[in-house]
Amino acid sequence: MKRIVVLLLFSAGLQAQTSVQPSQLWPGTIVGVMVCLPPGTTTKSECKVAALDSNIGIDTSVNPPVLRVITAPPTHKHTVGVKLTAVSGTYTIPTAAVNLMLHRNGVRQFEGGDYSLSGGVITPLYPDGWTTSLVVADYEVP
Repeated sequence: MKRIVVLLLFSAGLQAQTSVQPSQLWPGTIVGVMVCLPPGTTTKSECKVAALDSNIGIDTSVNPPVLRVITAPPTHKHTVGVKLTAVSGTYTIPTAAVNLMLHRNGVRQFEGGDYSLSGGVITPLYPDGWTTSLVVADYEVP
């Protein structure tokens, strides 16, 4: 009688879960699903075991449980637009900044042609007039 109660409690606990990784059910083993193709889909009807990886989860929030692809949450980046001020002829942005768009007096500037960027330090290649210009940087930070 005790064995039946334990099995029922385990079963009820498993159904209350929303997602279970196959590796959690059987650690250290390769978990798979038998996939059978009906006649007419290929040249012959056959069944094969498809291995499950970490991108597949068993969703037990529905009855019967289903396999679902688990996607990574999107990474959110914050876009910053800032007026830069020169210090000793250079401008500084955070080293983690990505996708930099630099504008001088409203005209887009290009790395390698108009400025160089190294470790968050922007150095004009032709510095004449930069210190009296409006320099605006748009970039993303994680």
